Amino acid sequence: MSIDKKDTAVKQQQELRLLGEQLAKGSDYLTNEVRSYVQFGNKLHYDNFWVEVDKTRSRDIAVERLKKLKVRPEELEFVEIAKRYSDDLIGTEKEAMEYMKKGSANAARTLVFGDYYITQKKLIKENIKKFQNLINKRALEDTRKAKSKAELLTNITVLLLTLSGILVLFFFYFIGIKQLVEPLKNLTNLMLKMAKGNLDLDIPVTSKNSINEIDEMGSTLDFFQRNLIKRYENERLLDIVANNTTSVIYFKDKEGRYLFTNESWNKLFCKRNEEVKGKTDFDLFPKEFADKFVKNDREVIKTGIIFNGEEIAPHNDVIRTYISSKVPLLDTQGKVYGLCGISTDITEIKNAEKRVEKERQKFFDMLDQLPVCFHLQASDHSIPFANKMFRERFGDTENNKCYQTIFKRDTPCDPCGTFRSFDSQKTESNIWNASDGKTYMSVVTPFDDIHGENLLMEMSIDISQEKRFEQSLAVSEKQFATIFEESRLGVALIDSLTGHIYEVNRKFADIVGRSLDEMATIDWMSITHPDDIQEDLDNMAALNSGKINGFNMEKRYIKPDGSHVWINMTISPLKVEDKSSPRHLCMIEDINEKKRIEKDLTRFGRLLNSSSNEIYMFDASTLKFTQVNSG
Repeated sequence: MSIDKKDTAVKQQQELRLLGEQLAKGSDYLTNEVRSYVQFGNKLHYDNFWVEVDKTRSRDIAVERLKKLKVRPEELEFVEIAKRYSDDLIGTEKEAMEYMKKGSANAARTLVFGDYYITQKKLIKENIKKFQNLINKRALEDTRKAKSKAELLTNITVLLLTLSGILVLFFFYFIGIKQLVEPLKNLTNLMLKMAKGNLDLDIPVTSKNSINEIDEMGSTLDFFQRNLIKRYENERLLDIVANNTTSVIYFKDKEGRYLFTNESWNKLFCKRNEEVKGKTDFDLFPKEFADKFVKNDREVIKTGIIFNGEEIAPHNDVIRTYISSKVPLLDTQGKVYGLCGISTDITEIKNAEKRVEKERQKFFDMLDQLPVCFHLQASDHSIPFANKMFRERFGDTENNKCYQTIFKRDTPCDPCGTFRSFDSQKTESNIWNASDGKTYMSVVTPFDDIHGENLLMEMSIDISQEKRFEQSLAVSEKQFATIFEESRLGVALIDSLTGHIYEVNRKFADIVGRSLDEMATIDWMSITHPDDIQEDLDNMAALNSGKINGFNMEKRYIKPDGSHVWINMTISPLKVEDKSSPRHLCMIEDINEKKRIEKDLTRFGRLLNSSSNEIYMFDASTLKFTQVNSG
């Protein structure tokens, strides 16, 4: 294989790893955008999400490229599994964004920060990691095979050179100096150049039928040159693979002497390859660490079985933890002549595990102080843990099943609201009545403990008082709905910023001459008489700024037939949790008849005062004059 083809193979393996990372980054990008959207509500994240899914398609492009590169089926399988998990999450992410658009931010956040979502993300990363591990393993195997083959060819070449030297002496001694001196000089010069590293030489090679011994030596030298080129290519491949990984890679012989260390090893321990070569672990590390390294190495050399396990090593006065793989190196006869080690720093992961365990204990201590009932539920109905309030309410949980402790039953509940989470592996909630006569609301979440056992966390709150309040509230709401619908006034709930009419009663719709469906599609500005809009807008501006607490005004609404109706309007602001969407209650009364009477009285007054006769109006019930003209 030529050097260019070797470079192409190495670049392709690098591209395979990058494509795996591209798939992971594409999935992480979608996660970041949807989580940002449900937390902050910025539509930019919503748009970014769908641009990635529909246009950029970095995940799809990565998978398509891997198929074109014709990766092995067992490697592609992990990529396709990761892609399927990522595609499945899009449905969850879409559902979360729909919740967000409807204003249900908590529901949206529960979806994208919940256990199911986190589990799916973990599965995506695990399958991508498995794919990359296969790629790295294949690259290492190719390198090992190439190195072994190169060493075999080198040994053959040395043997051939030795034979060639003997032949040269034979020819020189028996055939004659004159026939050999010049050809031998040329071959010698070529060998000197090759020894100095110049492999780009034109070695004269005759046909296979030639009986000239010098020509045969030229052919042998040509074969030697090609073997050196192959060895150079194999060594270059090894160098590219070994020095482009963050893991430390090293080779040792059977006696434990270092043959090679990659750049990551050298940077980590601040040594050059030349300083390490030929030394043992006892020369480089304290004895207590070297003893453990050598023990693992000797087991690999002795048995030929790959070692996979944790090792610790000192680094700048800090003990670091590594996950190590040590592979035996075999010669052409299958005998072990050394080993190759690959170690990856997992110190941060181990520290994180310790922190998790510490926080776990603190968490259970905290649970014991909570003013709610909390317990862990096992699938066999036992209760591994219950906090103080739970024990005070239901009694001791030791050696008792949940149905015995909580409900004083002899048999399990069927159906059981809590056990639904074992089947769905999702957070569930339910409301139930306990044996103490109280009503509780529970939130149940499945999880795996440190031993891998699937348990349920159940937190229960006494909502007996809330249930009584709900019943009272339901009665109040029914009464309000009756008043709202049967009121003699028109009543509407309106957005104080946009003017959109959310809800109206039948009386309101009748006054403005429209149906309830039509009212749901308009705002108050579109039906207000142009001469009255500005005054209304000024009042609303003062209301929204907090300058006034409400207002009353008379204005006109325009009916669909072009006529208008006079109304007396009272506006009162409503208290809402979302300050960005203020709303107010609008109550209107039809005063068209009142306005007509006022107009008639005004016209009558003008006629009354313009008469030259004495005219007066007399109230017979009170015997008083109500109006007298100037005549």
